[in-house]
Amino acid sequence: MEAVRIVAHKITKNQLNSIIKMRDELDSIINQIRGDVDAFITPEIVVSRFSEMVNVSPEVLTSKIRDVGIVHKRRMLMKLLRELLRMSYKDIGAIVGGLKIHAVSLGIKIISEEIDEIESLRNFYKKVKNDIRL
Repeated sequence: MEAVRIVAHKITKNQLNSIIKMRDELDSIINQIRGDVDAFITPEIVVSRFSEMVNVSPEVLTSKIRDVGIVHKRRMLMKLLRELLRMSYKDIGAIVGGLKIHAVSLGIKIISEEIDEIESLRNFYKKVKNDIRL
């Protein structure tokens, strides 16, 4: 245990960031191998395909616009990024207008509850998710 503490103390911040980045990349590869994540889907593809399906430009979906209709669609986009790509809340926030982790997690929670309660929304979400995978 003492050896671990000594090694951990000697690691610089840059080295730690590199280790974390390598771990995240390995996790991504493992998820692709297991079939948890589609290897050919990128965040850009998800944003582009979803924007086509809801007839809103990618720039508007990923902006800071607070229009109720846009916010609702943006929440669904965040949920798609989380489920299809297993992205972190921080990475999702960076894509959708610089939202903070709490705002992303809350947005995903809200849309998830709505999808559970509203059958037409649930059906639409399933269709969108399947269409993006194709």
